[in-house]
Amino acid sequence: MALDDHVSLAKELRGEVFAHMRKTRGKKYQGFLLAFSAFRHIIAKTPHHADLMEFYYCLNRYLDDIADRDLRVPEIKDPAAYLTQKISFAQDPHDPEDRVDQLILLTYDLARKIGHDIRAETLDIFSSLQFDALRWGKQKIFQADELDQHFYRLDIRGTIKGAMKIGNENPQRFGLIMPLGRAVRIYYNLRDYAEDISQCGYINISQEDVTRLRMSMESLTNPQDPTMKQWFAEQAEKGLAYLEEHRTMLRGERFNPSTHATFKIVYELPARRYLERVLKTQGR
Repeated sequence: MALDDHVSLAKELRGEVFAHMRKTRGKKYQGFLLAFSAFRHIIAKTPHHADLMEFYYCLNRYLDDIADRDLRVPEIKDPAAYLTQKISFAQDPHDPEDRVDQLILLTYDLARKIGHDIRAETLDIFSSLQFDALRWGKQKIFQADELDQHFYRLDIRGTIKGAMKIGNENPQRFGLIMPLGRAVRIYYNLRDYAEDISQCGYINISQEDVTRLRMSMESLTNPQDPTMKQWFAEQAEKGLAYLEEHRTMLRGERFNPSTHATFKIVYELPARRYLERVLKTQGR
């Protein structure tokens, strides 16, 4: 298939992803999509960078929605099995079977054009999404090490390292951004906690914390339970500590101005505002 055909299919899928987000996620995502469209052109070094940023986001957003059952695709009967297929294709990208495979090929090609290979990051993200697809609806509690590995693959080694490549930064410096990635993960876990457990059956509280705080399944589904309030406050404090560590680690480090702006505007400020609000609500 010619490159133009890959692009045509990618644009078709992008339109569906954005339409689904507008329909299911409300006005805040309409604003996000407008900002994302403008932002990608501001921070991208070349048109290839801009296209890769947008298509790579759409690829992972689409598969994330399939893993979470936010998007029901008639021909995909088993999201976990589908993600297994995509992992296999991402490892050995030959003989594409559907539009997602074509989009993987396109993102790989765009990455090569800007001098990078994003296969490892893609596999990390896909493997993490498969973890969610397998635990969907089960309300299973995992050990801290297993949850940490899941989120490390998704947020840090996958998303952040991949974003640094797309943003024309040295990906070997991704370790400097680890505290920010951990803080943002705490922010996402707290912000989405009620939806994750009620709609997806995801419990992002470790077995160690459940045991330490003597949580029951009833308390895990009740945000007003004292043990839940304590856990939220502890997590918010930990997230804010990671943000301070992030500021300290970046002091004196040189990144592109657009990268600094992305760290600050897209990740740090929303996380800080939310985590501080959690602590205020809990009276800390």
